[in-house]
Amino acid sequence: MDALLAFLGDCWKTLGRPAQVQFDNARELVGWGPAARYLSRVIRLCLRFGIEPIFIPPRRPSTRAASKTSMVGSNRSCCNAATHSPVN
Repeated sequence: MDALLAFLGDCWKTLGRPAQVQFDNARELVGWGPAARYLSRVIRLCLRFGIEPIFIPPRRPSTRAASKTSMVGSNRSCCNAATHSPVN
C-alpha cells in the first residue's frame, strides 16, 4: 500500500492531479470483512485532494478492459515521469 501511495503522489506531483481516478474492486482498496467499514488509505488520499475515486462495477470485465485500454497512454506517461526515463 505504501508503494502505491508513493507512486500516486509522484505522478500527481509531476503530471498534476486528475479530476477522477478509476480503480478495480481490489480488496486492498474496497476493504474486506471488518475493514470494509472503513475507507482505505488510497481512497482517503483521493478524497483529501478532491479527486473522485471511481470503481468499475463488480463482475463486469468488459468495463475493466475498456478502462485499461484507454489508460495505456497515460500510464506510460506517468510511469516514465515517475522513473525519469524518456518515453519510448
